[in-house]
Amino acid sequence: MRPADVVGELADHIRQCYLEPERVEILLDELAARSHEYDASSSEDLADMLTTDLQELSGDRHFRVAATPLSDVQAVAEERYKQFLPGAEQNFGLLRLEILEGNLGYLELSALPPPENAGDTLRAAMEFLRHVEGLIVDLRENRGGSPEMVIAIASYMLGVEPVETSGVTWHHTGVRERFLTDPAASAFQFRPSLPVAILVGPGTGSGAEALAYDLQSLGRACVVGEATLGAAHRVVQFDVGGRFTLTVPAGRVTNPITGGDWEGTGVVPDVAVPSSEAFTAARQTMAASLERGD
Repeated sequence: MRPADVVGELADHIRQCYLEPERVEILLDELAARSHEYDASSSEDLADMLTTDLQELSGDRHFRVAATPLSDVQAVAEERYKQFLPGAEQNFGLLRLEILEGNLGYLELSALPPPENAGDTLRAAMEFLRHVEGLIVDLRENRGGSPEMVIAIASYMLGVEPVETSGVTWHHTGVRERFLTDPAASAFQFRPSLPVAILVGPGTGSGAEALAYDLQSLGRACVVGEATLGAAHRVVQFDVGGRFTLTVPAGRVTNPITGGDWEGTGVVPDVAVPSSEAFTAARQTMAASLERGD
């Protein structure tokens, strides 16, 4: 395909789906103006140049062009997703579970596998933590996973009535996905006054960011550490000429409390410390809170 043809087909998909409709024509005009500079001798080089320009012009790193047909990209993505989400041999990413001095619970999660796989393990972990005086959830190296697992964990924290968390609005369809906690699906709910701290850092992404952001916005958790990765937008993918795959940010996440999300900025901690010091800071903050009777 000639670069101009690739750009033209990309433009059709971007115009239809990009979640910033007020900016789309400016972006596409700039992209078209650069198309004469593109080198068609290599599909890989062309894809790299298009990716660089789309990200630069939009300021959104979710844009991507790959020199691979969509079917191959999806097959690879599915395999990577399976490898990314830990299975039973890795305890479904529940890496560490401990009762600390002062009857504080500690739970470290490296990923968020779907509840149909990890639900029983999560339930057992929560039962173990049931009688703690405070809870620390470590998401510092958690890149996310299943939205349903986010809801499953939040359902232990947010009381006996369903609570709405961050949802997604898809620009190209107008569909709004709502997510509600499901207290009936959890073994119990922690008491509303239980102090909860969530540890975060640059290694915290996607669904793990959603969990931290939602509990923070609801006033249910104190977030401790460094700002997170900042990946909130949801994407769709398109085949371009049978040779390229275009990824477009098309879904905007909106929190019902803040009206916003964590795209670009990341989840901003309540207690800002280097992520390597977040555990110690959380313990100190929680101990002081319990001593005051907060």
